[in-house]
Amino acid sequence: MAMTDAELVSSMNQGRVEQGLTKFATNAKLEKAAHAKLLDMQNYKYWSHNNPVTGELWWKNIYKAGVKGRAAENLARGYSDSNTVVGGWISSPAHKANMFNSIYKKVGVAVGEVEYPEGKKTVVIAEFGE
Repeated sequence: MAMTDAELVSSMNQGRVEQGLTKFATNAKLEKAAHAKLLDMQNYKYWSHNNPVTGELWWKNIYKAGVKGRAAENLARGYSDSNTVVGGWISSPAHKANMFNSIYKKVGVAVGEVEYPEGKKTVVIAEFGE
């Protein structure tokens, strides 16, 4: 069974509640940004916050979607379920800091497949905003 956007948000929210934080609210603009990032990664077949082909920086995608204020981005690749993705982010200080930052109240996520030279991988994008 494929991982869904809703499962990922639920797993992140479970972690936030355990840390004494409010749950993320899903946000249409952040969701638009996450899905645009996934499409860009699928088209250019890269694995990075910034597009190495066009040179576009990760945050420009967020602002193109109409998001204002501070933002952050978490990526994951090769995971099969949302709890493992969130566990991986918790194990990474930078990703954990984004997910558990009380400044961020909203989230948009995208989950999909990207065809890389070494094969197809599940890619997860989480865009966080105020």
